[in-house]
Amino acid sequence: MHIQICCFKKPPTEVWVDDNNDDSKGVYIPDAEFFELEMSNPGTRQQDFKKLRTPLLTSLRLRDNAYVHCMTGLCRAPLAASLLASLLMNEDVDAAMCRVTDLRNVQLDRACETMGGTWMNKLTNEACTAHKESNFYLAGSTRPM
Repeated sequence: MHIQICCFKKPPTEVWVDDNNDDSKGVYIPDAEFFELEMSNPGTRQQDFKKLRTPLLTSLRLRDNAYVHCMTGLCRAPLAASLLASLLMNEDVDAAMCRVTDLRNVQLDRACETMGGTWMNKLTNEACTAHKESNFYLAGSTRPM
């Protein structure tokens, strides 16, 4: 099952890239399990990350896709992608941020100023379950209708 990771507070369907264009409203990706990873909220981002990591690792081992997004793709989503890459590649967050910076035009320096900190390395260094590859997948999150 593919995974959609939304890095802001509102549901995708309540956000427009261009307020003057109804066609620019966000969507839930069909057949993808939805997760919030509200990067700019220090009160929820750690719990969001903990809920996400085991289903993400399991899904990627099954060769599914993970779609990480925010509004502009410059700060929140790249920082979240760096955390997830750190977890997946078993490397420190700084190395993962360098990889993301090499792949895309992002503003990770700005993201780290407002959302970064020691919490990132702490979370990626915590033990988490990574299920072996199989033909079965089960997750305990809710799916929007």
